[in-house]
Amino acid sequence: MDFFEAQEQAKKRTVLLAGLFATVVVIITAAVYAAVFFTLDLTGLTTDYMEARQSRWFDPSLTPLVILSSLGIMAIGSLVRTYQLREGGSSVALMLGGELVADRPDDPKMQRLLNVVEEMAIASGVPVPATYILPEETSINAFAAGHSLDDAAIGVTRGAVDQLSRDELQGVVAHEFSHILNGDMKLNIRLLGLLNGILMFYVLGSIFWRFFFYFMFPSQADRRYGGSSRGGGVYFGGSSGGRSRNRGGGGGKGGGGGGIIIAIVVLSTLLVVIGLIGLFFARLIQSAISRQREYLADSAAVQFTRNPEGIGGALKKIGGLHRKSYLRNDHAEEAGHLFFGRVAALSMGGLTNTHPPLKKRIRAIDPSFDGQYPKVKTIPATRPKVSDTAYEPKRKSPKTQNPPIIRPEVLMAGMGILEQSQLERAQNLLEKIPRLVRQAAHELTGARAIVYFTLFQSEGDTRARQMDLLKEKADPLVFRELTKLLPHLSQLSAGQRLPVIDLCLPVLRQLSPDQWIRFRDNINLLVAADEQVNLFEFCVKKIVFRQLGQHFEGEKGGPPRYFSINALSEEISILLSALSYEGEKDTRKAFGAALGRAGGLRNELHLLPREHCTMDKLTDAVDKIADSLLPIRRRVLECCVYCAVANHDIAPGERQLLRAIAEAFALPAPSVL
Repeated sequence: MDFFEAQEQAKKRTVLLAGLFATVVVIITAAVYAAVFFTLDLTGLTTDYMEARQSRWFDPSLTPLVILSSLGIMAIGSLVRTYQLREGGSSVALMLGGELVADRPDDPKMQRLLNVVEEMAIASGVPVPATYILPEETSINAFAAGHSLDDAAIGVTRGAVDQLSRDELQGVVAHEFSHILNGDMKLNIRLLGLLNGILMFYVLGSIFWRFFFYFMFPSQADRRYGGSSRGGGVYFGGSSGGRSRNRGGGGGKGGGGGGIIIAIVVLSTLLVVIGLIGLFFARLIQSAISRQREYLADSAAVQFTRNPEGIGGALKKIGGLHRKSYLRNDHAEEAGHLFFGRVAALSMGGLTNTHPPLKKRIRAIDPSFDGQYPKVKTIPATRPKVSDTAYEPKRKSPKTQNPPIIRPEVLMAGMGILEQSQLERAQNLLEKIPRLVRQAAHELTGARAIVYFTLFQSEGDTRARQMDLLKEKADPLVFRELTKLLPHLSQLSAGQRLPVIDLCLPVLRQLSPDQWIRFRDNINLLVAADEQVNLFEFCVKKIVFRQLGQHFEGEKGGPPRYFSINALSEEISILLSALSYEGEKDTRKAFGAALGRAGGLRNELHLLPREHCTMDKLTDAVDKIADSLLPIRRRVLECCVYCAVANHDIAPGERQLLRAIAEAFALPAPSVL
């Protein structure tokens, strides 16, 4: 299954989720409606209309109010949780008690975790996700969360980092990357919001019970809730008498205060029961959406790492660990469908399990498994000592081979699919980056210094002018870090500069709003220093401004505005023409190769003169195409790939432009990039 097929499958699962949620909403609304009218009938708090018509279950003024209130309460619950998680994967990680992982020389296990995540991100052509550690969790578990590739985050428990070997940790992380690439994340984070809406009546019933307890037992409430009560209790005026219609005595319909108190007790009890029913259905929805996806993610992890012992060993260690994969965090169960393993032992007879049985998962990977788990000793969740060094085994770099012939159909088919050869190339690339540069990429000052450096011209007056600009405009600490790193940064090859920027992006999301504005303005100043924009600068701005702009300026991708590829013929012509002029190849042959994949649009596309393909026009064209449906973006990217590899090779400028296009289109970059 390729990236695009996986996205279509994700859409179908979204429709399934919407259907399940709508069904549960109808059931809960009907239950609340029945609870309200049962309470009114039981306590005698009926309206004149109901009494006059002898109808206990319908009131033209009350019925719409009950239904709309029920729907509104669930909608508010869903919207509140959705708003809380608007930042994507990082907000989920923080909700679960996560801490952002930094490159720490004194903690080799944290370095190993970062290495594994970064290698896989670069190998699969997606932005490096923010990596979080759950420091209080001694079990073995992990999760991936986010709205899109741009705001994804991976979280790993301290128990997993401490107790898994590198191969096992790689298998777990590969499993989570499968969820990222298969479109599961967006569905899962939506599910968090919807489930919160379903659970609102349980919360509301609990609040009513607390209200009742406070007024019934004020002295007890003072001790339990820390409140202060006035008066000595609650006066039950009048008489309720169950279904009595007595209006005399203690003040109003239904026996006054007594009827109201009884109504609160009955209604809050029923709401708690309805909430528990909603909780059951919420867990059923979680299991229906997520269970089968775990088998697929396990299989993808094996395919990617080519090492069944990796993820298989991790699953076996979960079985042998006392805490297994269970979590202590209060929000763990509502996010249970995000995790690698089950987060709680309770399963209601297996109906609400978000994951398949552990032994079945292991046997799907290792049919010879005898059902016996290894004994695993729980390691306390403490920071390892500086002397703890023997964690990262020395890996052999892949042997240098002649570069293979690049075929466009292979590139497109491999998008978003994890392969061992890609992982080896990513490992080889990252190992050659100077250690101090990789360490600086995980620090706020160092990350900004690295991005600034990538925009430096190689020599001459322009570079001197860029240094002067930074000395005047940049944060003094950042400029000092830049001067310190210059000898090491100068060792970076042209092919390493974009991957190094990828390493910087997760930590750059930790900038303050003022720091971001200053950083953004300085990038624009560096690009404008020579009064022109080259392809690499175009690519850097696209990558950095897209990912960080979404985070700091709320530029989240909304609904697409373009639903027909024909409406974008002018923009596609500009894009393909610009790509055709890059590299040492026959321009018309390259443009013709793109036309061959354009389908019915080919008669509307034209090779434009080079002077018409300015960077401003190219930027506008890419942005406009990025605002279209996924099938349109896929077709345009396919045309670009065929254009770029018309002579079975890709020039550096073409690589940069294709990478920028894939980034702007929110698609994984083809692995060759």
